[in-house]
Amino acid sequence: MFDLASPERGAVMGVVVPEHQEVSVRTGSQFWRGMGLPVGAGLGGSIVSLTLLAWGLESGSNVIFYPHLQEHGFESETILMLTMHAGHLIVWPSLSIWFIFKGRNLNNPGLGKGALVSMLLYVIWMALFIFPVAWFVYNFNGIV
Repeated sequence: MFDLASPERGAVMGVVVPEHQEVSVRTGSQFWRGMGLPVGAGLGGSIVSLTLLAWGLESGSNVIFYPHLQEHGFESETILMLTMHAGHLIVWPSLSIWFIFKGRNLNNPGLGKGALVSMLLYVIWMALFIFPVAWFVYNFNGIV
């Protein structure tokens, strides 16, 4: 053991640090990275795709797409719809699970805890928003 309060080091209030201890400083940014990146990438990709899709449908002439894609409006709208749903249904939970395993492999508890909170938010998102909307659309399609 190495005593920091030894006379050659000066008095540091008697703090004793083992000689071969690996000290790594972890900040709260790892938690926010583990929580924020999956949520931001998932919902952000969905919102960007939804915005582009709504803007293209509102204009009626596909002004947001390149000129060579104007004749392929159905294909471009299909791609935007797939990316809109893939953002919050595939990207968000996939990144969260990846960060959980990455946090365990790197011995980084902040990253893993943030990813677990992200998965909790994903479950809440699915239970409170996606499933009720899907149930409503399935059961009342064409009635309302």
